Amino acid sequence: MATSQMNSAAKNGGIISLVLMALAVMDWQLKISLYGSSAMNFLQFVVLATLLCIFTRRKAISKGDEGMTYSSALGYIVSMMLFAGIIISIFQYIMQNYIAVDYYREIMDYAILKAGIDINSPAVERSMALTQKLQSNIVLVVLSTMFVMMLYGTVIGLIAAAFLKRKPNIFADTYKE
Repeated sequence: MATSQMNSAAKNGGIISLVLMALAVMDWQLKISLYGSSAMNFLQFVVLATLLCIFTRRKAISKGDEGMTYSSALGYIVSMMLFAGIIISIFQYIMQNYIAVDYYREIMDYAILKAGIDINSPAVERSMALTQKLQSNIVLVVLSTMFVMMLYGTVIGLIAAAFLKRKPNIFADTYKE
């Protein structure tokens, strides 16, 4: 991938991560996900898919007569998600361990209660201790969040790239001999 394309993917990935961080802060402040609501997940999906399509379409148009193949569009989407995943994963670690610790604990407690499990049982206490230990490991949080972001972006990209590819203009001056 060319340097300008990587710079563009990094810039757009940064924008995507900032928007997703704003949605995460909004979720935390409004406690939207606290009681099992999937409204925030749906909103994040719609925003992410929209931004990926806008940025990829913009990149395809900027290529002009050269066009943009399916694999190039998919690669661009995955590159944006890689950069967004790096930023989001660090943000997620900070949110879980320093900023919104109680909020994430409340979400886990609600999920346990919703499943009908006694929250004071020894098994749940051991499970929560293990979860806290895993969440405090920055390497594990960063890698798992990046993996999820890459998977999420790739699934969206597989579909979006089919619609965002552009055929080269074979009648352009660059193709005439």
